[in-house]
Order: sequence, then structure tokens, then C-alpha cells
Amino acid sequence: MTQGLLTAVNPRAGISSTYHLNTILGSMETLLREVAGPDVELVIERGSDVPDLTGAPALIEQVILNLVLNARDALNGRGRVVITTSALCLNRPDAESPAALHAILAVWNNGPGMDQQTQDRAFDPFFTTKSEKRGTGLGLTTIREIVTRHGGDVRIYVARPGTTVTVILPTHRTGPAEPHS
Repeated sequence: MTQGLLTAVNPRAGISSTYHLNTILGSMETLLREVAGPDVELVIERGSDVPDLTGAPALIEQVILNLVLNARDALNGRGRVVITTSALCLNRPDAESPAALHAILAVWNNGPGMDQQTQDRAFDPFFTTKSEKRGTGLGLTTIREIVTRHGGDVRIYVARPGTTVTVILPTHRTGPAEPHS
């Protein structure tokens, strides 16, 4: 269901190419600041070692936008949102295989944080804590669908106050990242 929805909403969704997470963030920065609103301090910290990725850049833009919208809503319009990018080498389950390089996108907000019941249902389609007119409950569901389509994973970390949603996107490389110019 979601895959058809994503393609219908974003006609560029199926286009696969090489992209850089920091470049996408840079091109979206003005929009993200507008979406966050005047009473939300938006901080973007770009890691220098973030690897190039292959996939649909338009869908990654959608992930970033949804994460910032969710963070803003968690703050009720006032607070702090921090977006960070970095690289991470993860060991593969097969000890014989080399570690795989991943790009990490994390969005943190200093809101009250999710309770356990909300965390347990956060990725359920149509589940929302927002009022009827403020959300559909598809934000995190859509994020997970896009990230999974890219071979990645999404994780939620809560340290009340505050919530971090971390997106882990694989590259096709092994070993440590080389600095991106």
C-alpha cells in the first residue's frame, strides 16, 4: 500500500542515483528552517566522513522533511531540533565478511519524549498522537517504508525529555569512510 502511495505523491520516487546526504541537507536547509518555524532552533551538524549513497534522493528528502515535521510537532512549536549526519562501520552477522559502511541521519528534539505505549506503536500505519486535523499517522510509517526500500533501518531512542529518530542507510562499500570533499 505505502509503496504505491509514495510513488503517487512523488513522481521521482523510483529514480535511483548516487547522492550525498549532506548535499541533500544543504539544498533543503531553507525549507527545513521554514517548516520548523520561528520558535524552533534548528541546528544542522554535517559529519565530514559521510559516504555517498545509492538510491532515490527524492525519497530521502521526504524522510528528512517528515522527521523535521515530527520533531517540530513534538515540541508544540517551541524548542530545539538537531539534525546530524555521520558514518558508521557495522559488523555483518557473518564474521567472515568485512564490516559494512553506513550513513547515519539522526534527528533529535528536546520535547517531552514518547511514552512506552507510543514507542511501541510509532511505526503503525494511521497511529498518531496528534489531533484529528493535525496528522494522518503516516509520517513514521512512510519513513520506515522508504528507509527499508533503501536497505536501511530506523530506530527511535527516548531519553525523557527528548527523542532521537536515527536512520541507518547502507552503502555498498566496506571499511572506514573517506572524507567527502
